[in-house]
Amino acid sequence: MPTIQSLHWYPVKSCGGLEVEKLHFNKSGPCHDRSWMLVDDDAHYLTARTLPHMLRLTPLVQNGVLLLSVPVADKVPELLELAAVDNADDANPVNMEPLCLSDQRLAVEIWGDICEAYVANDKVNRVLSDFLGRSVRLVCKAADKPRPVEQDYIDTTSLAGQTFEVGFADAYQALIIGQASLDALNEKLSQPLPMSRFRPNIVVRESEAFAEDSWHQIESDDLVMYGVKRCSRCAIPTIDPEVGVVSKEPLKTLATFRKGDRGVMFGQNLVYQAREDGQAQTLSRGAELVVKSLLPDSAEGV
Repeated sequence: MPTIQSLHWYPVKSCGGLEVEKLHFNKSGPCHDRSWMLVDDDAHYLTARTLPHMLRLTPLVQNGVLLLSVPVADKVPELLELAAVDNADDANPVNMEPLCLSDQRLAVEIWGDICEAYVANDKVNRVLSDFLGRSVRLVCKAADKPRPVEQDYIDTTSLAGQTFEVGFADAYQALIIGQASLDALNEKLSQPLPMSRFRPNIVVRESEAFAEDSWHQIESDDLVMYGVKRCSRCAIPTIDPEVGVVSKEPLKTLATFRKGDRGVMFGQNLVYQAREDGQAQTLSRGAELVVKSLLPDSAEGV
């Protein structure tokens, strides 16, 4: 039976992640996953696709505070205080209180969606701009303005007509990948790659390679998730996050055996069925997942 091997939380879009023992979920998916984002002077979202060194910005939690570590040449990294958090020694927080925001509220654009966000203070933006070599602003999504997930693939499944919301992730709430799928890829690569290159929220063991491609309804106790679309991979997995250097792999090799109608596929995008009472639910490392149903053949695949 598929079993959770590891769980991951990404506070800032396209920056480093944190491995956690527990992953809390609310109506937007993993709580506060990609709640923060960098934007340019036109309030357009920025990612490691065009700024590879964003991946060198790494989050950490110390004494109940979410920090972002910014590399400084030949010096100790500078730590930016982002938010006060709870449940964060071994999990993503259910509650988060930003500490670095200005009074400015800004309409920001991500994948054609216009979202409301709060802008970080001048010090934070100056440090990040200096590191990335261009003018950037850090923003935190406003909770009172939901952003819907991409609906097209939702409507090809049993969830047709239902709506879900998401933070600043590209399109869906979470990503699941089987360890066996990475093992199958690494057998074809001259230089094996870690799972972190693919930025999943949930990694499972005890499943066959690429079994997650077909998973639809997935349950752990009373927590219910749905696979809705195989993940078409952008260039981010080709970036070494330690140094921000881009190569051709793993996309070059993946394209030889995992190419679909809309690109190279690796992993399954998920949405979470939130509780009616709004209470958060939790996945834990080591928990078993029960696959209750599979996706229809019409779902995008390889």
